[in-house]
Amino acid sequence: SYMSPEQIEGDPNRVGPPADQFSLGVILFELLTGQLPFQGSTARVIGQIVCEQPPRP
Repeated sequence: SYMSPEQIEGDPNRVGPPADQFSLGVILFELLTGQLPFQGSTARVIGQIVCEQPPRP
């Protein structure tokens, strides 16, 4: 759940510094709230949520 949508989709041409910023944002969110920004029963479900649903505020 720390992977960016670009990494999940497997497109190496789109993976760059913004992917690292996404992961850092997830870590900071978890540190500040005590929970992950995306919840799912499996890694596949979480991947679909990250790629298809807009982030919550």
